[in-house]
Amino acid sequence: TVAAALPGALPQTAAYFGVFFEARFPCRILEVTAYHEVAGSDGSAVTLDVEKLTGTEAPDAGVAVLGTTKINLKATANTKQAPDLTTTAANRRLDAGDRLCLKDTGTLTSLVGLLVTVKLQAE
Repeated sequence: TVAAALPGALPQTAAYFGVFFEARFPCRILEVTAYHEVAGSDGSAVTLDVEKLTGTEAPDAGVAVLGTTKINLKATANTKQAPDLTTTAANRRLDAGDRLCLKDTGTLTSLVGLLVTVKLQAE
């Protein structure tokens, strides 16, 4: 299991969303969960995905780990979210050197205290 934590007001700044894990051995993603302490308040959608990056891919250039439903950063605070993973098996598998990245969408107004956990299984 690996985690990305953005304490306090850090989640209000998109620059803090980025790479948080590099695989040292082949593994697959079993589950992604998230909690936030204070929900975002922007009028539009505010979501989070976990992205798989390979080779020299930069953040926002990888593939989505989550399915169509993303983590809703405006959902009820302190409530576990565990959206379905993508149905594309290759996007859930990490080779040594692949990375995981947080990918936000929307305006992060008022969001406080974000914790994202990824459960992995070695292959």
